[in-house]
Amino acid sequence: MNKINDLKYEIEFLRAISVLLVLLFHFEFFIFKGGFIGVDVFFVISGYLITNIILKKKNNFDIKEFYIRRFKRLFPIILLITILTIITGIFILSPIHFERLTSSSKSTIFGLSNFFFFREQGYFDHQKLFKPLLHTWSLSVEIQFYIIWPIIIIFFKKYFNENILTLIVSIFLISLILSTLYSFRTSSFFYFTGFRFYEFMVGALIVFFKKKISKNLSNLFFLIGMLTIIYSSIFFDESFSFPDYYALIPCVGAALII
Repeated sequence: MNKINDLKYEIEFLRAISVLLVLLFHFEFFIFKGGFIGVDVFFVISGYLITNIILKKKNNFDIKEFYIRRFKRLFPIILLITILTIITGIFILSPIHFERLTSSSKSTIFGLSNFFFFREQGYFDHQKLFKPLLHTWSLSVEIQFYIIWPIIIIFFKKYFNENILTLIVSIFLISLILSTLYSFRTSSFFYFTGFRFYEFMVGALIVFFKKKISKNLSNLFFLIGMLTIIYSSIFFDESFSFPDYYALIPCVGAALII
């Protein structure tokens, strides 16, 4: 089948929306004070796509091939962005900020920049202007998910009778509860992978329920999903502890659209 016909238009649409919202947030454009929820939408997409890839291939899933493909797709662009950022930083950053940039670049290349920024102040502090690689935190979370999730599924299928749905629901609940209990304690938890895992699990759940939903409801689900995401992007702001349970709202919106 032609690749164009295979294209999941709802996925591409959501990707475009998530990127647009994040850009509007960072440029303080219009009224999208909660545009940072675009990242949460993207995590739902990844949870859906990766889980679907693993389960669709069943016993034929090649984890080595999966890792190689992800590496080839992500590492070149990460390396390019990092090098260009360092070159630019030489000319525009003060010595102390450039030193921080070089430190964060090492973490970025190894997919650990979220932990680097976790040790600093939060995502919304004024010093974010001097952190050119701050945006890579979400990519690091994605990379960590790509590494961990296939191993968990393969292990669970081998030793626990393949009851993957139970696994997904359990991880969703544990991550959501811990995120709700701890996110408000420090804004640094914004970067913490463990508190973001439930967002990926929202996407993973779609794999099991998507075909059971009547196509007659698709337009209604799309409308509710869009309204939910728009509401979150307008009425959420930097005062909300995140991810917490608040992130579940745009995640559900993304799930409804998918």
